[in-house]
This record gives sequence, structure tokens and C-alpha cells, in this order.
Amino acid sequence: MDLRMAVYAAMIDRVDQNIGKLITSLKSQGLFENTLILFMSDNAACAEGETLGRGNIFDIEKRNLETNNNYGAAWANASSTPFRLYKHYTHEGGSATPFIIHWPNGIQSQSNWYRDSAQLIDVVPTLLEVCDVKYPETYQGNELHPLRGISLTPSFTAESLMRTKPMFSEHENNAFMIDGSWKLVGKGVATPQGPDIEKWELYNLKNDRTELKNLAKAESRRLKEMDDSWHAWALEDKVYPKPSSKK
Repeated sequence: MDLRMAVYAAMIDRVDQNIGKLITSLKSQGLFENTLILFMSDNAACAEGETLGRGNIFDIEKRNLETNNNYGAAWANASSTPFRLYKHYTHEGGSATPFIIHWPNGIQSQSNWYRDSAQLIDVVPTLLEVCDVKYPETYQGNELHPLRGISLTPSFTAESLMRTKPMFSEHENNAFMIDGSWKLVGKGVATPQGPDIEKWELYNLKNDRTELKNLAKAESRRLKEMDDSWHAWALEDKVYPKPSSKK
């Protein structure tokens, strides 16, 4: 297990070194100050495979030929601390991820962490605004679905994003809805027949970021309202219809 983490750490080191090479190249060309760099990690630690990891870890030649080695749920549990669960799920351990935006000419230096929540769908609206490009309504005669995300440019000056609509997600039947500080989340909740309301959990992220106190029963009315909103989004954004698991 020590060796598995050492190999993982070595890969992170290579990422770090090559980002450094990219930055050095940009600086040598005089482009660094006016280059917008976005860096985001994958959605949390990977717990796939055996609990203690998958693949040959001792034979270097074999290890280098394999493409699906991992460090298993044991290390993933440590890597996700203090959040619950891992990649594939939509609890914080599988949905919260580091995201860095760097642009010396366009972003004011800030000493504090920026606290507003963002989502991957916010990246395109941000780039469109930065590039002063309007998102088209149609492309090659096809009507385009309106963008749901919002621009992150207010964060460039430490201002609030002023998000007015909830964030939604569904991944392999796991799902969430975040509305302000409230998070509706569930494992296997998005069944082919529709959301299974009994599988939803409800948390107040402002008071319970690590999702330890499930308020589903205490806030049953709120849960039902959020369930309805999630289902309406899922229908509109083509989560449904889902293929049935029955054969």
C-alpha cells in the first residue's frame, strides 16, 4: 500500500513538473501575464477495483504496461478525508474538487480562499465572457440548448457569483441538487422509473459540510420540494428516459 501511494504521488509530481514547464514556456514568450489558466482535478479519489488496489504494483515493467492500476478504496478513503465517499458518487467526496483559475492581467491577487460554489457548467459561460463571444442560439441549422451555467468572472475581483438557480447533477444513478446551503443527495437514487425519494439524503452544507447529519426526516417538506425540482431538471436535461436494468 505504501508503494501504491508512492506511485500515485509520483504521477502528481509529474503533473506538477509539466505544469511548471508550460509556465516557463509561456514566460519565455512573454505570454504568461495574459494567459488564462484553468486547472481542475478529477472528481475526487478513485475507489475502483479491489479494496487494496488493482494491478501489478511490484514489477515495474508490467506496471508501466498496465493502464488501469489504482490504489483502491483504502487509500481513496484517506484521500477524500474529511468528505464522504469517492469518485462516481455525488456526495462531497465525489463531487467537491479543487479548481484554480490564474490570469495575472485579469484576476486580482487575493489572500483568502474564494468560498462561492461553482460547477463545471460555469466554465463555458466564463470563457465566452472573457473572449467577448456570444453563445449562439443555433448551429448548422440545429437549435442549441441554452447554457445553464453562469460566468465566474465576479470571482476575479472577489465578488459573489450571485447564483440564483440551484445546481444539479446525475452520474450513474447517483445525484444531487444544491440550492444555497441545502444539498439533496443520494446513492442509486435516479432509478429508470424516476427518483426514489426514499434514497434521498438532505444536508445543510453551511453547518454540515461533511454530510454527517441527515435532515431528510426533519425537513421532509423541503426534501419533497427539492425532489420535484430535481426531477423536473432531469426530464428537461435528458437524464430520462433511462434504460431499464431488466432483461
